[in-house]
Amino acid sequence: MFKPLATSLVLGLAAIATEAAPARCSPGYQDASCVGYMANPPQVPPTCSSGPGWQTLSPAVWQGSHYSSPSCSYTPPPTCPGGTTQTGNPTWNGSSWVGLVCTPASAPPSPLATSAGVPSSFGYFSPRIGAAGTQTFQLRSDGTWSISRSGFPATGLRTTGTPSSGTWTSDASQVYEYTVTRAQYGVGNPGTISPTTTTLAWTTLNNLSFTAMTPGGGTPEGEGLWTINIRQRGTTSPVLTIDLDVDTANGD
Repeated sequence: MFKPLATSLVLGLAAIATEAAPARCSPGYQDASCVGYMANPPQVPPTCSSGPGWQTLSPAVWQGSHYSSPSCSYTPPPTCPGGTTQTGNPTWNGSSWVGLVCTPASAPPSPLATSAGVPSSFGYFSPRIGAAGTQTFQLRSDGTWSISRSGFPATGLRTTGTPSSGTWTSDASQVYEYTVTRAQYGVGNPGTISPTTTTLAWTTLNNLSFTAMTPGGGTPEGEGLWTINIRQRGTTSPVLTIDLDVDTANGD
């Protein structure tokens, strides 16, 4: 009569014990088996850019817990120098740029190109013994040149050298400078030509005159030889060179 009651009491106590036990691995009820699995994802070594101009000098190295940074080098594409036009683009072949093509720019027309020419020799002669006369080559800052003659009587007069005037520049608005690298007499004496000295330093060009003369009497002839160089200020080329021979004589 008492057995069912005892069984019922045991079952009731078991149910109470089961409900009171905390969940495994809850705070205070943990052991080594409760630690979760921990792992890092695989690391990928960093690399240099594969774009044009880039090179890898040394790759990334595994240092036990991480990769080092690679050593990279970049070479920019070359460009054409000033005064040229790029007509071919460079390409990267993995170690260097190749294929750059530079074409010299078309040079503007030289303002020193003469339109009428500069003859190298001018003669002014009279058959009259003892006659006096002069001949002057004039180089002007307005871009023109000409030969002026005076003194000899017109009868029997003989002249050489054509044309007797012209231009030495197509743009007289620019500032020019000159040197005289030769100034010597060919026939006569130093007193029959002017100038007799050179001008070796570049000097601003104003009006210049180069004269040969025969004063008559015992000086029958004067011949001057000059070399004149002209350039635009602030430039080194082009240079216009004039080799000049001016000859004046009497009794010829």
